[in-house]
Amino acid sequence: MNKAREFDQSVVTELKALLGERVTTSASVREHHGKDESYFPYALPDAVVYPHSTEEVRDVVTICRRHGVPMIPFGVGPSLEGHVLAIEGGVTIDLSQMSSVLAVHEEDLDAVVQAGVTRKQLNEYIKHTGLFFPIDPGADATIGGMASTRASGTNAVRYGTMRENVISLTVVLADGRIIKTARRAKKSSAGYDLTRLFVGAEGTLGIITEVTVDSETAVLGALADSVQEVMDLDPDHIEPAPKIGTHLNTEFIRGMGKRDNTFVIILDIDKVFSTDELALVQAEQAEAPSENTQ
Repeated sequence: MNKAREFDQSVVTELKALLGERVTTSASVREHHGKDESYFPYALPDAVVYPHSTEEVRDVVTICRRHGVPMIPFGVGPSLEGHVLAIEGGVTIDLSQMSSVLAVHEEDLDAVVQAGVTRKQLNEYIKHTGLFFPIDPGADATIGGMASTRASGTNAVRYGTMRENVISLTVVLADGRIIKTARRAKKSSAGYDLTRLFVGAEGTLGIITEVTVDSETAVLGALADSVQEVMDLDPDHIEPAPKIGTHLNTEFIRGMGKRDNTFVIILDIDKVFSTDELALVQAEQAEAPSENTQ
């Protein structure tokens, strides 16, 4: 439950002057934002706002800071940590309407998104490139929320958590300053690693408004349309990938899928044979007796 406190209604007046109808004090909306998937009791904010840009978030923060009002960043609410609960009241800053994919750099294997973009939305947006974003916490969470909670999921063993897949963040600090934690370069040893500081901070250090995510570990071709198609496909009838060689050992075939009525083989690049290894395997197979030999 919220602790008893007075809420300055002039805050709502200023917020409505800034955002208009994207400010609400509706009881049902406040109740929705006063609970997540944790076991903690409801703790409702006094108001909910829906900014559309980093600059609007900054202006909301400036108003709240001037009046000493708590601020709670909110995505879509599937988290288990309880950090979105407004235990001191205040203003919930719902980032779900900041849902634009700002840039996709296919050659650099990364994408820049607003914090309200969900993982399914991002994967749908970039699927034509052969890329996909591998972090899957189960729920269709926002990328900003996943960064704030350092989400992981079933793919974490292979692809890591959000900590390993976030390159850079745009963050609005509590004093209204906007910072970028890093550039898009994959390798940098200059200065503090601010990105990792904000990933997993659960909104306590600042409000994440944009995220640059890394898709490098997922560039392996097209995703299978269905598991059944892969299971039903006869490996003996697979055409070799022209740039890999004539030997396709099932040890490094991750899966097979169909794209534009053409089956695509998804290879694990960690296990593709070198030229010498391929020649050795082919020589061993040539010397091995055929299974059909009586």
